[in-house]
Amino acid sequence: LGASLFTAFWGGAATRGADLAIFNPTDNWASVSDRRYEGVTEGLPDWASRIFSNKVTYVLRTFTQNYLTYLSPGFLFIQGAGEWTYGMISGRGVLYLFEIILLTAAIIAIVRRKSFKGANFILIWILLAPIPAALTKGSGYAANRATVMMPAILILSAYGLVYLQEILKRKYLVPGVIFVLTLSFIGFAEDYLYHAPAKGAESMKYGMGEAVSYINENEAKYDQIVVSRSLGVPHIWVAFYEKLDPRLVQEASLKWAEQQQESGVVYTDQLGSYRLGKYIFGDINLEDIVRTGKKSLVMGRPWEFKAGNNIVKTVNYPNLAPHILIVDLGVK
Repeated sequence: LGASLFTAFWGGAATRGADLAIFNPTDNWASVSDRRYEGVTEGLPDWASRIFSNKVTYVLRTFTQNYLTYLSPGFLFIQGAGEWTYGMISGRGVLYLFEIILLTAAIIAIVRRKSFKGANFILIWILLAPIPAALTKGSGYAANRATVMMPAILILSAYGLVYLQEILKRKYLVPGVIFVLTLSFIGFAEDYLYHAPAKGAESMKYGMGEAVSYINENEAKYDQIVVSRSLGVPHIWVAFYEKLDPRLVQEASLKWAEQQQESGVVYTDQLGSYRLGKYIFGDINLEDIVRTGKKSLVMGRPWEFKAGNNIVKTVNYPNLAPHILIVDLGVK
């Protein structure tokens, strides 16, 4: 845990870690100032308002809320991930509902001093695991940040099953376990196969493979390919689906790093414009692209184009709503 925190906030990942940390709030402590001012306007003396509303109390309160969120039944069994970005199903717990029984059985066994060897280590693991996630900004429920505690929870669940096997008759336990597992799997499969694709399409950048494949087949006809950064780190999609030589991407990334340093931005896709071979990534300005005099193929979101543009490819979401447009801005 200590090594992870050091790497995140002071090591090679320091820029990313510091940007996400709760002691570097996005509003630059404006919420603390607003709360302090609110207290004063309601009659609280300024010195007292400063005691209740300051950087320390903000960090402690935020950390506590985040920490308890990751250990809450709501997160573990009901709500689950708060976003679809990492392929997790939002609205479904990160654990199966039946694991409540297993974890409860394991805790009862430990309280009754029937714990297994290493039980204390597992419990400490679970209690320490949410700390890095709790130190980051966001509304909580970032399941990808809490995965480090999943192995410990699964070990505890397994022990709960072993304990139930000891106190219940085997002839009832085995059929019951098979029945519950089957129902849980069917419920998850139905959600995953028939609902998740539509609900998670936007967050998972649905259709990027189809869009890049079309460009790959037609890019020889154009002088440049312009891709909107509204599609989210678009250079990654291009590099992956076009199967570009990693050396080309690495060489280009050195130039991007120089641009970032000059521009004072943290992430590559915050740059106004950056290149990877024939590709140009950045904001879409159709007039500027036309003025270059180059035959261009432009990929972006529907709202970035105008009526009358020559749309050569439309990529839709599973619900048939348009997601990506590819427009030919050839020189006339």
